[in-house]
Amino acid sequence: METANLEQAQVSYNQGLAHLKSGNLDAVIKCFREALLLNPNFAEVHNTIGLI
Repeated sequence: METANLEQAQVSYNQGLAHLKSGNLDAVIKCFREALLLNPNFAEVHNTIGLI
């Protein structure tokens, strides 16, 4: 997996967390989907989805 994809996945995840704090669940879904497209094995994204 390319380093650029992993870095962009982390950026998308962080953006999703920011949207989660503000209560914008549609944006959370969009960001988390993007993160998982870039890195399907991103455990933190899967974990956060489970917690939500």
